[in-house]
Amino acid sequence: MPIANKFNDYARWERLKTPFATGLSLRFPEATVLEVIKKLEDLQIPLPENNRQYLSATDGALMFSNSHGVVIRIEQSNGKGYNSASRSDDSAWMLQPLGSLEAGNAVIEICPGVEFEERDVESRKLYWKMWGDGFQYWDDRIDNAGRLPFKSPEFPEGVPVVIDRLAVNRLTDSIAPVKRALKVMLGPMSDNFRSPLRDPKVKLRDVLSEFRQMAREITAKIVRHGMSSGMAMGADNPQEILYGDLRRSFTQAFPEGRNAPPDAKKMTAFWQAVLLAKEAGKLVTGWKDTADKHAAKSRRARDMAEGYDAHPHRIGEIGEDVALKNKVLQQLQDFRAGNGQRGGETQDSRGTWRRFREITTTPQDGGETLTMKMPDPDFRQPPVELESVCGITGISGGYTYPYGLKPAEIESYADVLQHSFLRGDIDAGERGNMVQEVFALLEKKNPALSAIDFDRQDADRMQAVLKGIARGWNARDIGFSLSAEGQGVMQSPGYQELARKTMLPGEEGTWRPAPETMTLIARKMQDKAEASVAITAKAGAAPA
Repeated sequence: MPIANKFNDYARWERLKTPFATGLSLRFPEATVLEVIKKLEDLQIPLPENNRQYLSATDGALMFSNSHGVVIRIEQSNGKGYNSASRSDDSAWMLQPLGSLEAGNAVIEICPGVEFEERDVESRKLYWKMWGDGFQYWDDRIDNAGRLPFKSPEFPEGVPVVIDRLAVNRLTDSIAPVKRALKVMLGPMSDNFRSPLRDPKVKLRDVLSEFRQMAREITAKIVRHGMSSGMAMGADNPQEILYGDLRRSFTQAFPEGRNAPPDAKKMTAFWQAVLLAKEAGKLVTGWKDTADKHAAKSRRARDMAEGYDAHPHRIGEIGEDVALKNKVLQQLQDFRAGNGQRGGETQDSRGTWRRFREITTTPQDGGETLTMKMPDPDFRQPPVELESVCGITGISGGYTYPYGLKPAEIESYADVLQHSFLRGDIDAGERGNMVQEVFALLEKKNPALSAIDFDRQDADRMQAVLKGIARGWNARDIGFSLSAEGQGVMQSPGYQELARKTMLPGEEGTWRPAPETMTLIARKMQDKAEASVAITAKAGAAPA
């Protein structure tokens, strides 16, 4: 069966069991949740691993990124959400996303981070700015308002914007209903009226004076049939000046349109541009700086951002990881299907087999039969075990395995490719390209692997390297094993003596450390023994 490059649906269904997917399923049907998961991976946004990495919202979920200074919003897009039917992109007083993507009944938006508003009076002024554009800022809480990092004579502290577009309703274009609504809004019993009881720091006469002046201004605009707030959506708009380049970069990542998967390299370029914009001060983590003096909503955003920071994968760096994970899972799945699932084996929720199966492959040319158990029931990481047993460090490779892949899975993947090649399912070029892709990703995560000197076009050698990495061998040991192969070095008396002194029983054949590594082990063990003797001697010399 040919190797499939498409996303593994089985793996995606498994992700419905995560807390993040479970939370989304309370607001969206399963088909939409699956589509959201797929689109987030397309956007190179890591999926939250637990409920401390995202914030449940009225209409979906939010993730806050301290590293990139953005908020990822997932909301209803079909008008069935709390206020999703009123979502608008045509007011300069509302914060607009850097990019958005439909996913079933949901919309995923990447929104710029801004400063949170701290002054209640300024938030009320924003209410009237919105009214001037034909919108009712009905949920005008202070934590729904923010300020762009763009200062002007009129706004020396930054241009105010509504940061939650679902806090806004579009007003009717009819003058009479608008005038009636205005009258209600100015009434002392209105929920939007900020009395001293609701805001002790504001004097009643100041509130009344401010409202009367705003009422005169907005009434004059209504009478003249002019609803403009004085800031248009054109090139001079602060949001276009700050974020126009980022929005164009996002659009360029979808050369075939938003309904097709994005170009992975261009999406990575978009996220790199986002990082540069954050460094330039255009994207601001307002939830970090104002949380302590703000409402509970802001404090929760700060906590969730800290949780998301703990994610093992960064935004913009998971595209290749996802591709590798999908290829591994798909190839393992294809391999099982191609062998008729002999033995009736099943998979658990982690994607590993509940019991091992022996597979025999006979090459097409009638050569030597190859037998393999997959995954290998004898799989071990001897350098890691030695460090644990002896209490030392710096012997194993200490590798980062991408996207949660287990080392045994990486080794199995290399074995699967070898078997697929021998069966004739893939040719030598395909096998070579695939093992090279895996190594390139591991090398990116673990730069020390660049020191290994070997022919990267040789699929057999590349497979040996991948197996060494999976088993935890450091780069020096892998290089030594490749260069010493067939040279008789490991049969020499000197090497055998070093091995006898430093290796744990049963490691023979599962690990071929370089002489330098064994010397390092001996030195570390000697240092540990001397330290232990010194501590014992000191304890014995202490006065009773």
